[in-house]
Amino acid sequence: MSDFNRMEEMLSTLITMVGGMREDMNEMRGDINEMREDINELKVEQAKMRDDINELKVEQAKMRDDINELKVEQAKMREDINELKVEQGKIRTENETKHKEIMNMLHVIKAEQDYVWDKTVHNERDIVKIREEVRLLKE
Repeated sequence: MSDFNRMEEMLSTLITMVGGMREDMNEMRGDINEMREDINELKVEQAKMRDDINELKVEQAKMRDDINELKVEQAKMREDINELKVEQGKIRTENETKHKEIMNMLHVIKAEQDYVWDKTVHNERDIVKIREEVRLLKE
């Protein structure tokens, strides 16, 4: 009977071991399933991150386009400013020329006015003399 007891004890130990292994396997299956769920969540998060990165890339490309448009507009504005400076220089030159012409005309007019004034004074004196002579002759 001792062999039988021994065998029964071995069988009992074996059953206990197999039962413990099954529990371990079930725990491992649970852990594996949790890991799979975690992996799936990570994959979803990773996909969201990829989408976010792609959106950022699109926005970045739009910003680059906007910056390039602004650079083009800025270059046009610089050209316009340079054109305005050239036109302003031309206007200044024209104004200076016109100013000189007007000043010359004013000098000529003043000289003519002085001449006319001088002539008028001379004529007035002559008229006074003639009147005086006419008055003397009448007497």
